[in-house]
Amino acid sequence: MSSPPRPDWPFPLLRSGRDRDLFDLGDHVLVVTADRLKLLSRLARFWFRATRDIVPNAMVSLAAEGLPWALRPYWPELAGRSTLLRRVPPCEVRCAVHGCLTGAAHEEYVAHGGVFSTRLPARLRRGARLSSPLFAPFLEDGQGRRRIIPVSEMADRVGFRTMHHLRERCLALFLRGYRYASDREVILADAEFTFGRAPNGAWILADEALTPGTSRYWSLHAWRPDAEAPRMDEEDLARRFGIVP
Repeated sequence: MSSPPRPDWPFPLLRSGRDRDLFDLGDHVLVVTADRLKLLSRLARFWFRATRDIVPNAMVSLAAEGLPWALRPYWPELAGRSTLLRRVPPCEVRCAVHGCLTGAAHEEYVAHGGVFSTRLPARLRRGARLSSPLFAPFLEDGQGRRRIIPVSEMADRVGFRTMHHLRERCLALFLRGYRYASDREVILADAEFTFGRAPNGAWILADEALTPGTSRYWSLHAWRPDAEAPRMDEEDLARRFGIVP
């Protein structure tokens, strides 16, 4: 994307991804998707609302009458394609849960036969479904490269209680998404979660979760044993999840 909604857009770009731009609003971050990808914003808001009983999140409800004053002139360009998040200090460790052997977890398995302390059956292939969800914390450098770390290293970095709390929240979030998807003949293969600390000290979801940008979804009918299926995009998921444009 990497382009402001209007030429007079006053907010600096924090970072840009394949499908969205994040802008600095001081105490808030505005996430803006391309106009053709409005479903991504709808999916993000859907999952924020559907999981807030598991963990609080940073989403601020957006309505024209409740917009921050600085955003109001730009609302016609932002409506339907933006999400406003409270800006919170992020946890240095990011979290992932794998329901299938994919991505960095598959690479770790090929190299070591497991994912650190978690041993896995021999001769699993990429895309194999796991018997139980696998929690895999990781670190990410400024270039987008990531390194899965042992749970013990996460505990050393953030403390045992925080590690345990975030692991339990991640597993609960993943299972919520997995069951919802499964009921609609979709496999949630893996998911990433980014947490931040709110002013009251609580850990909250600091960014979108269970969306196509943070998770890998496969159609149940496209998946084959020990084979990785094509990823479903936002249009496929929105249709399966009953989210209309």
